[in-house]
Amino acid sequence: MKAKSNKTVWDTYMCFCGYCSEECTNATCWAENHCVRCGTCHEVTAYCAECGWCQECMEEEGHCLDCYKCVDSDDDLCQTCGKCEDCVGWLCLDCGQCDECTDNGDFHCEECGGCYETNGHNHGTHCADCCEFCEQCGECIIKNETEICFECGLCVECCEENRADSDCSCGEYCVESVEFEEHFCEFCGACFDDVEQCELCYLCADCCADNSDCSDVMCVEDPDYEEHFCEDCGTCFCEADPCETCCNEGELRCVFCCESQASSYGCDCGDVCVNDPEFEEHLNTFHSEDGEIGPHSAKPQIVWSMDGTDHWRGCRLCSEDAHITDKANHTYDKYGVCTVCGFRQGAPVFITHQPKDVYAKVSDNNAGESDPLYWQYNTVSFKVAAYGEGLTYQWYRQAGTGTPVKLNPSNPNSYSYGLGANTEKVTVPVPGDACTTAYTYYCVVTDKDGNTAESIHALLKAGHVYNYCQNVATGSEYRLFVKSGDTFTINYYQNSEGHFWSCCGEADQGDGETVFGNTRTKTPVSHNYGNQELIYGTKSSSGATAGNFSPYYRYTCADCGHQIYVPKHVHNFEVPISDMEYLEANCTALTHPLVCTEAGCTETRKELHRWQWNIVKYPKGSEAGGMMRQCLDCDYWENKNWTDKDGNPVQWTTANMLVSASHGTVNRSLTAPGEKVTLTPEQIDGKKCTGWTVDYTDYSGEIPVTKTVSVTVTKNSDGTWSCTVPTFAAMGVNGGGQLGFDARFAACTHSSGTRIEGAREPVCTRSGYTGDKVCVDCGKILEVGDPILGGTEHTGTLTPVSGTAVEADCTHRGYTGDFKCSACGGIVAGEKTGYAHGDDPNIKNYVKPTCTTEGYSGDEYCNLCDKLIAHGKVLPITHSDIHTTNFKSPTCTASGYSGDKYCADCGASVERGKTTPPRGHNWNTGYVIKQPTETERGERLLTCLTCSETKTEYIPRLNVSDKVISQVSASVQRPIMGEAPTEAVSSKPEQYTVIRTVWVGGTPAAFQPDTKYTVRITLKANDGYRFPAVGESFRGFINGNSATMGDRSTDQVTIEYTFPKTTPADHVHVFNDECSYPEALAREADCTHNAVYYLSCECGKIGDASTAGTFEYEDSALGHDWSEGWSKDADNHWHECNRCHEKKDNAAHGYKSGVCTVCGAKDPDYKPPVNPFVDVSESSVYYDAILWAYYHEPQQITGGYTATEFRPGNPCTRGQVVTFLWRAAGCPEPTGDTSMFKDASSIAAPYQKAVAWAVEKGITTGFADGTFRPNDSVTRAQFVTFLWRYENKPATSGSIAGFTDASSIAEPYQQAVAWAVEKGITTGYNDGSFRPNATCTRWAVVLFMYRDMT
Repeated sequence: MKAKSNKTVWDTYMCFCGYCSEECTNATCWAENHCVRCGTCHEVTAYCAECGWCQECMEEEGHCLDCYKCVDSDDDLCQTCGKCEDCVGWLCLDCGQCDECTDNGDFHCEECGGCYETNGHNHGTHCADCCEFCEQCGECIIKNETEICFECGLCVECCEENRADSDCSCGEYCVESVEFEEHFCEFCGACFDDVEQCELCYLCADCCADNSDCSDVMCVEDPDYEEHFCEDCGTCFCEADPCETCCNEGELRCVFCCESQASSYGCDCGDVCVNDPEFEEHLNTFHSEDGEIGPHSAKPQIVWSMDGTDHWRGCRLCSEDAHITDKANHTYDKYGVCTVCGFRQGAPVFITHQPKDVYAKVSDNNAGESDPLYWQYNTVSFKVAAYGEGLTYQWYRQAGTGTPVKLNPSNPNSYSYGLGANTEKVTVPVPGDACTTAYTYYCVVTDKDGNTAESIHALLKAGHVYNYCQNVATGSEYRLFVKSGDTFTINYYQNSEGHFWSCCGEADQGDGETVFGNTRTKTPVSHNYGNQELIYGTKSSSGATAGNFSPYYRYTCADCGHQIYVPKHVHNFEVPISDMEYLEANCTALTHPLVCTEAGCTETRKELHRWQWNIVKYPKGSEAGGMMRQCLDCDYWENKNWTDKDGNPVQWTTANMLVSASHGTVNRSLTAPGEKVTLTPEQIDGKKCTGWTVDYTDYSGEIPVTKTVSVTVTKNSDGTWSCTVPTFAAMGVNGGGQLGFDARFAACTHSSGTRIEGAREPVCTRSGYTGDKVCVDCGKILEVGDPILGGTEHTGTLTPVSGTAVEADCTHRGYTGDFKCSACGGIVAGEKTGYAHGDDPNIKNYVKPTCTTEGYSGDEYCNLCDKLIAHGKVLPITHSDIHTTNFKSPTCTASGYSGDKYCADCGASVERGKTTPPRGHNWNTGYVIKQPTETERGERLLTCLTCSETKTEYIPRLNVSDKVISQVSASVQRPIMGEAPTEAVSSKPEQYTVIRTVWVGGTPAAFQPDTKYTVRITLKANDGYRFPAVGESFRGFINGNSATMGDRSTDQVTIEYTFPKTTPADHVHVFNDECSYPEALAREADCTHNAVYYLSCECGKIGDASTAGTFEYEDSALGHDWSEGWSKDADNHWHECNRCHEKKDNAAHGYKSGVCTVCGAKDPDYKPPVNPFVDVSESSVYYDAILWAYYHEPQQITGGYTATEFRPGNPCTRGQVVTFLWRAAGCPEPTGDTSMFKDASSIAAPYQKAVAWAVEKGITTGFADGTFRPNDSVTRAQFVTFLWRYENKPATSGSIAGFTDASSIAEPYQQAVAWAVEKGITTGYNDGSFRPNATCTRWAVVLFMYRDMT
């Protein structure tokens, strides 16, 4: 019964699934097979194996709605989509949303991704933390979708308001931009729209002038500024001329300090420099040994001397009261300050000269000692002058508002160092932070009683030097394993926004930290990738270990060294829709650009537009249609207006049709029956175009009707397709419709060949590309090309771009305009040209100098705007009538004296003369009196062309080792079919020999038929000879043919020649080739006859007397080997050929002063003329000239002052030299007289005919004031010009450039002096000068005439 009862209970409580129901007492069985939440049987639904819930319950809570994973809490699920972290990858711990659900901006900030639960919510799209408020107006920039000015960080509206409110009248620049800062003077703040800017220091013209210690306001940034002041007194060289001799010795010294220095040695001449090589001789000659200063006039000092009552200028050379000038009582203003010298009344210590602000470049703390910005070399100077007794000086430096630091003259390794810190002038190094910190320097002057005076605080203004380039890296660091031989290296790199050029004064503060501080730009500058390198690498360490490397291009920035790595890849070109600025700039009416999407790749392409027509009006009858078209890829659109090839307008009418293409492009947009159209199918990887489906849309009815038409389309060899448009009747359509082509594609096996696509040469700065190898059918890239790096500059002609130039005027700076490169079409920026004032400036404040007072050149003011253009200069005291006395001409062996100059108007000494060194002998080339041999020296006799002194010079023994081989020649048997090669032989075995004969490609056993062969011959110079050095002229020949030069040195050379093809095997000899083979020589060449050779066959076979004729080898005659020296006998001289002994240049001796002027032979019958003058030495340079003038026939040119004195050193007057020339011409009778001259009465009777004749002949016209001045001393330049005019102004190819004082030769004299130099009339002085204004002495006048007329 019990068993039955149990069974009945089970049956009663059994679920239909076969397991216990919920009412059954066996709860475990029920729970294991039913949903514990709703009781649903597991047999009818899916269930959770972990908690036993059915699918419906799981979807309600506690489970992921994607994978149904059981979770402890709904907090472990996304609160929006109900998915678990395993399915979505990430859940926000704050809001419980997954990454996908936060993308809509309802839960997380679109700007930073932060959760609204923690950061707060604002404006619907971003969190409170990401709100970007304009600091000026307070509006959120993101909310208002306003652009930000990256210069000032404000919204663009506020930025524009600030521009309008600024001091700049143009309103062009942001007030926080570098351009805005550069738009104002750094010192005074003046806008450069209103004032002129210095192009050197970039300050305004006034501040530039205030900054300069130069009286002519030379800019401190002028390259010549540092060398513009006297290093002794600090005087500007505009106020005092520099001493040229001191400056040439590297000592910057004014003429006054030079005079003072000379006076300390006892020289009071005032124009002799201590650096003059002859200064010591000058002291010994002209000054007493006790060194006392001799008589001299007052030499006023530049600075004022003063006491409590007066001020004055003392003498620079002495302390004599008699030499005090400009002494006067002080004249005080209401403040008790003298208006002349600045003396302050009642002050025991008074500063008479304040230090001035200086401008410099900041020092570079990291520069090496050779760098001019190294802080110990980058220095500036301040100076002070004071009045008082027993003065001492102490300089101080103050950084900003900090505590002043006493400068120390004994610690050069510190910024507190000051050279001369206890003197009137201090020199200090520029600190490395002086571009951002204001440094001032001042001096405290103390007298013997302890009274002090403090100078003004002079400012050191240091400008930025942007010479540090610093990369701006961003993002994570990457690594690339780069193959290196059999191993690899690991290179780390980061992405970069570009680099900054920052000031060296801030780039490194010594703590190792990079501080950008002042940079040239506010935003990073793009990298300059100037180096491209192909490497092999991988980003996988395992790949590197396994040696699996791929090609990469490594690009290195030439400025900062930043590197990027771009894998060599198949380009994936897309239209750059995201960069609309680039797209719009590069779109044309036909194409749009494509860019590769690979990071770092810069490769681009151009693609034809794929047009879609938007029809506005259909053509009806005689009315044309209207339409526009739009590119399906880039959205470029246009209202199309067509023209034919002649430029005539073409409209869409019923006589033609529109053309379009799907999955491709067509070369025409409008066509007519009978015309040809070209189709280019779209390139789809793996698909090739197999043909085209053509349809026609007819717009003639109420509703457009499209139908398929039959048009024959054929494929071209370049992958395009073409067809001739059928007639409307053939297509069964009406005109004025649209013809549409649709490409058909099939699978491509890439079996039809390849073509190169995208190849281009590098042009200027634009890179090139070798091109991709692509399938001709589908365009798939099968082999990727390589980039070719462009250059660094434009190589084409730069043509101005019309309309870009700006003409400068008084108030606007000019601009040369932009230029277009003819090679690449790129635009190159021009240059600013500064302001342009009137061409004829007004001169104001001019003061003419006199013998006793200085003048002033006057200030230049623009004649258009009256703006000051340039300050004038102080003009030195000028003497107008300068004469020379005490002149003494040097001889070959004795010194002379240049003569003293004095002013005839005021009697002042203008210039003391100098001792002139002996001229030295001027030896001719001489002639050989004994020929040298290999065992004995030869002899050559030389004669001085000035004084006729002779000397014998030895000629070294002949030494063959001095011979240089100017060309080489070798011969070799030319290749003849079937014959074996031979060794080459030297044409001059006594000079060089063949050491190697090589046939390029290997020496054959026998020459083959119909083949070209190249021979390479190496020659070695024999002992005593050498080949020319590389760079010297040299030629080589093989078998008489010009050879190609190979490797060469002075002892060995290689030459090469390629012979014509050998003859075929069935060749028959025909002797008609003219080849100068050595073995073909029939007769050798001599001096006048060419060599004769037997004719050869084209195969190289040489004929002989029985089989072939002969020919002369043109230009092979040896030519005469004329001797260098003269051969001579008692009557004649000649040059003789060393080879055949023929004579040339045979002529009789021409004697001058008993010596042949050509060969040097002496006249046995010569009797020298009697010299009547005791003051004319036979050894003097002018001896022959004076005797020539004395004995001149038919008229004596000049006699002496007395019967025995010529007085050669006396100056010659203008009247005398004209008379000398008149006598040399034979004393012709003039037709006029001298009455045209105002001073005709002063022309002595002996000169009158000569002067009248000289005027008629054009030798002289007198002075501009109408006078002749017969008694004035003639200058060297004047007499040479008289002599040139005497010879009727012959043309000349001579030059005055060889004279060191060529610039002082006035223009009217230049051609005459050049002629005199060319003819040998004058060679100038031994120091290289001509001295045009020096007095021409009697002996010089006669010598010049002698050299010209004999």
